[in-house]
Amino acid sequence: INSSSNLQNLILAPGFNYTLLGGGMYSINSILATGTCSSMASLSSNPVGLSANINLTAPTNLAFTILQDVKITGAPATANNSINLGNNSGITITEKNSQTLYWIGRTGNWSNPANWSLTSGGVPSGCLPSLIDDVVFDANSFNANGQIVTLNTLNSFCKNMTWTSNIRPDATMAGRDSIRLNINGSLEFAAAMKQEFKGDVFFIGSGQHTIKVAGKKFNTDLI
Repeated sequence: INSSSNLQNLILAPGFNYTLLGGGMYSINSILATGTCSSMASLSSNPVGLSANINLTAPTNLAFTILQDVKITGAPATANNSINLGNNSGITITEKNSQTLYWIGRTGNWSNPANWSLTSGGVPSGCLPSLIDDVVFDANSFNANGQIVTLNTLNSFCKNMTWTSNIRPDATMAGRDSIRLNINGSLEFAAAMKQEFKGDVFFIGSGQHTIKVAGKKFNTDLI
């Protein structure tokens, strides 16, 4: 939404990024976010670092929402099980607990919660990685050479991504050029893997990012 606006209700659907104009003024009755642990919504401003100003007329309770550069005045606002990427004010944020998720999906889609476990080779967790969750691909992630992890949603998220040195040969990360991988930490590839992901890779957040590519190339932009 690239201009100041008066809105009745703003509904944030899971899995989508919503961007407001940095410095813009928004009068909104209430905001509803319907994200879950397997699909979070995101609300931020553009450009980064310049807050979008929201005046609420009704109390707002968000859940499983990623927030950055949002300044709220008026009615009280809370966000539970959410992620604070900084420069937010006027909203009480209870952060989602961070965790490490291990790929157990062999050949499969990133978006399937059954492909992720809280332990190496363990049972499905029922959740997808968020910007505060580390992801690991290791010896128990695959059971044959050349199996493929496909990033298949508009946005995929993680904090640190690690491909360990003991993975199966030619284990592959893939995805179309329309897909965006958002990393809030560092990235480490393994020599034995294949890097066939064609989408942009965004390193976000204010922390230090370490990138170890193990001789692999990126097929598009690092941002």
